[in-house]
Amino acid sequence: MKILIVIIALIASAFCLYAQDTIQSKIDTNGLKIQVNTNPIIFADLGFLAGRDVMLSSSINYQYKRNLFILRGIATKGGTERVDMLPTPAVVLKNNSTMREVALLYGQRFIKNGVSFSASLGISSNSAHTFYKTPLGAYANVTNYYVGMPYEFTFMWFRSKKRPFKLLFLIPVGKPSGFGPSLGLKFAGSISKYSFFSGGLVYGIGYHKAY
Repeated sequence: MKILIVIIALIASAFCLYAQDTIQSKIDTNGLKIQVNTNPIIFADLGFLAGRDVMLSSSINYQYKRNLFILRGIATKGGTERVDMLPTPAVVLKNNSTMREVALLYGQRFIKNGVSFSASLGISSNSAHTFYKTPLGAYANVTNYYVGMPYEFTFMWFRSKKRPFKLLFLIPVGKPSGFGPSLGLKFAGSISKYSFFSGGLVYGIGYHKAY
């Protein structure tokens, strides 16, 4: 439920940016100061990643020049695996286990027309919850909290020019704007007590470049 609330908040934040252009001053060839419309580079994304487990990733991204700042959340549900839980061996039912990550990352993002590549590294707060059954039939729930070093590499494709936003990809809404969707590939992981690596598709919405 918490992950769903975060996803809804990310999407709502992106929509709130629609058509919110800022005004900057620019000097033309005649030496006169004129005003031009521009926009912040900020967007939200939602990814479906696969590695050892299936993961759901969501993040808010803000870029200043080439500097990229990311607030990321990842949740995963595992499979079934046998492990040794000292002092008594047990079967860990990872179908009923979860991992949560909240991370802050910093990186560099490079844009060319309607394509971008970014690489980021940061720090995260993680929790792993495991529900297991011992050979004696007893059930237990174990929670571990730990710090990780998250990283990610992302390729994204988006509109290269301003266009009207299309509701459901079909219905044009409003004047031409840089606000729009994107599609890409994300490779994300973390170096921690329970390290992981995953990759998959990511869908974004927002301002992906300065238009």
